Amino acid sequence: MRQSNYLLMQTLNLIKSGPINVKNLIMNFNKKDFKYDMEKLILHFKRFSKGFTFSKGSRYKSIESPKGEFGVFIKSFNPSEPYRCKIRTPGFFHLQNLTQTSKNILISDLVTLIGTYDIVLGEIDR
Repeated sequence: MRQSNYLLMQTLNLIKSGPINVKNLIMNFNKKDFKYDMEKLILHFKRFSKGFTFSKGSRYKSIESPKGEFGVFIKSFNPSEPYRCKIRTPGFFHLQNLTQTSKNILISDLVTLIGTYDIVLGEIDR
């Protein structure tokens, strides 16, 4: 709690005083903007038609989620498209531990055990 409070105070102290123009901060594209602003239309077209660019080689990026580490591994030989993309979800690794923790328990206790793992079936069905 102290660390969170410290981070919040540090962030508030870094915000510059004065009016904040939210429209400039968020790239919000409306259909009416495309009719009157050609530059926004060109920028929108370039972003969505080109797609993502990848650097050659392997990259792994992870973040801390409430259930554990969530990571994405991307391998690319060509900058325009990835060769392999693997997503590491925490629920898949929690489920692997189920065989060790469920030894010598009743089936009714197994339901409670799976509930405490908080498994999302969409993550582990791959």
